[in-house]
Amino acid sequence: MDLSDLFKPKIRLVIKPKKCSNIKPFYINVKVLRKKNLERLLEILSIDKLG
Repeated sequence: MDLSDLFKPKIRLVIKPKKCSNIKPFYINVKVLRKKNLERLLEILSIDKLG
């Protein structure tokens, strides 16, 4: 485990931009989102529903 993981949310959505964009990955703490809002976020990002 990477030590930086200790400071990141335990349940998170990792957004990894294309390497050519030179933007670092960023993390969304999904634990604080309501299910409805998480589903909407995944819909916007074109990610299939989980579970």
